[in-house]
Amino acid sequence: MKAIIMAGGEGSRLRPLTCEKPKPLMPVLGKPVMRYAVELLHKHGIYDIAATIAYRGNLIKEEFSDSVVFFEERMPLGTAGSIKNAKEFLNAPFIVISGDALTDVDLTDAVAFHKNSGALATLILKRVEDPLEYGVVVTDKRGKVKRFVEKPDWRHVLSDNVNTGIYILDNKILDFIPENGAYDFGSQLFPKLAEEGQPIYGYVTDSYWCDIGDASSYISCQQDMLFGKVKLNYARKNKGTAVIDNSAQVEGPCYIGSGSYVDKDAQIFAGSVIGDNVYIGRGARIKGAVIWNGAHIGENAVIERSVIMENARVKSNANVMEGACIGSNAVLGLNSTVRPYVNIWPEQYIFDDAVVHRSVIDSNAIMLKNDLGVFTCALMPEEAAALGAALVSVSQSDNICVGYDKVGAQSMLADAFIAGAMSMGALLRRAGNASLPAVMYTGRAMGADACAYFSKRGCDIELRLFIGGTEMELAQMRKLMKAYSRLDNARCVYENIRAPLCDMSAQPVYDAWKSSFVKKDDFHILYDTQDESLVLYDVYGQPLSDITVSSILDDACGYIDGDKGIVRIMVKYDPELAASVIARFMHDSGQSMKALILKHNRCIERQFVDCPQKARGKAMRLISEKLENADMSAEGIEYSSKNGMVNIRPSNIKGRIELITSASNQEFARELMADCEKVVKAITDELKK
Repeated sequence: MKAIIMAGGEGSRLRPLTCEKPKPLMPVLGKPVMRYAVELLHKHGIYDIAATIAYRGNLIKEEFSDSVVFFEERMPLGTAGSIKNAKEFLNAPFIVISGDALTDVDLTDAVAFHKNSGALATLILKRVEDPLEYGVVVTDKRGKVKRFVEKPDWRHVLSDNVNTGIYILDNKILDFIPENGAYDFGSQLFPKLAEEGQPIYGYVTDSYWCDIGDASSYISCQQDMLFGKVKLNYARKNKGTAVIDNSAQVEGPCYIGSGSYVDKDAQIFAGSVIGDNVYIGRGARIKGAVIWNGAHIGENAVIERSVIMENARVKSNANVMEGACIGSNAVLGLNSTVRPYVNIWPEQYIFDDAVVHRSVIDSNAIMLKNDLGVFTCALMPEEAAALGAALVSVSQSDNICVGYDKVGAQSMLADAFIAGAMSMGALLRRAGNASLPAVMYTGRAMGADACAYFSKRGCDIELRLFIGGTEMELAQMRKLMKAYSRLDNARCVYENIRAPLCDMSAQPVYDAWKSSFVKKDDFHILYDTQDESLVLYDVYGQPLSDITVSSILDDACGYIDGDKGIVRIMVKYDPELAASVIARFMHDSGQSMKALILKHNRCIERQFVDCPQKARGKAMRLISEKLENADMSAEGIEYSSKNGMVNIRPSNIKGRIELITSASNQEFARELMADCEKVVKAITDELKK
């Protein structure tokens, strides 16, 4: 058995910690985190080890040249592509392990499981309460993988088993990875193999595992080690020449490195980690913080569960609050305060008496975002400009349409957004003051492949982003926020900046297009635009279900629009247009409303079952195991019977699971709901105990 350590990531979510040091070299209780991975492999008898490197790979080479063979990525290859790059080394079954995660997993037992199952690939899985930042893996009772959901939102959390990024692979798997290109394990290779019926299994471990993805997890994993939650070797006592004044108070367990000095009356609280050659001033208080080598903490300074990087200087009476990161060689002035989760990047200087509410390079300005490409926040022009640049960087959109619902703050932010996107070389089209459907339609008609729309929502401005006519998905939003937080997108040279096309009077253009097939006199029998939604009524005057309306619209859009797709996109945002599409469909096809209802109508029942918020992934896994004939889809668990179908999924409402039944009549729908609700409630009630 061989092993290969994945050590090529940039660690962008950990910035500024990774500005100068790659994630595998993050110090964890006195040694690089990747050192623990190497020692774990040695513990289980694996000494033939390679590593994939890219970002600051020369530093990793210097640290591990005595024990690891290196394969460098000249261009981004993805997780699977980087393994393919090391194929000359991988002439036997091998383990893939992350160089930036901390784990004490029993590799010997996992390898035995892999061999006994006859798997092509075994994924080591861990059950977690909050699976949103991980790849969720759905398995059957024998451990065979049925489905993958990469970094889901709560609606798509189908299990609490997450992918740890530790794999045991037969070297035949290299035949399934393309040559010379970016290719990913979690989102491409494993789903493809599972779909083809290849033997892909999941091994669930109870061992410790922590993905050091952000500053909070970086701090937590070290405290877990100090409190004995991790079965790994580390220095449990102060090293060598650390000097602690007799009047200082040191509460264990904590870690204090060689050459460090703790002055009079200082307080070091349990869970604190202090590196080598650190000075802790008189009366300073260190509360569960991580302080890197060479840092200087002044008199009476307070450092709370934050990270102080190498050679940073925190002057007297300064206060660094929870979750903050202070970059290497940065200086915090006298009496200054850094508020929670604010990042001060390397080499920055904070003046005396300053109160820093936002990062020096701002990575936390947008505080609230949902799953549908919508940002709701008190946006400032500089943030709108940064989002414009980030959208171009992430979407590769060269042609963007921007509009707003009212002249004022919305138009100001739209102009800032346009400036940011222009700085990346994109062609911008000003749609001006118009409705959202008008901006989207006009943009698509003029060849734009992305749209941005600013509108007022309460006291804040809402920004909606669209790519290819649909709102950004959660995965795209994560990439956008990553690009936004880094603020290092490559700008276009001034000579290549293209002037934006001026206001195109988007609303009249859209209205003219819509009127080309709208039959006004048919509207009154078809639609009700209350609450900006389309409502259709049956022959008895009762509103049809959303599912029935959606089904009728699908037929109507396909009939009118052919393969162009533009009507399908627009009806979602314009109830009047949706009604006119159905009206024209009825007129041209000769179908009556009664005929459409008979064809599409289904009786729907909807129920919500309370479930502990962080146990919803576990609940979904247990439900899928209980309903043996259920299928997994992108929308949850689908269970069919002879009388109808039920969809079970985590609700957008926190702490609930949603059940939707569909049947040919109300009686069947209610019977099916009662049966499935009983199963779900039995599981959720057990989880509440």
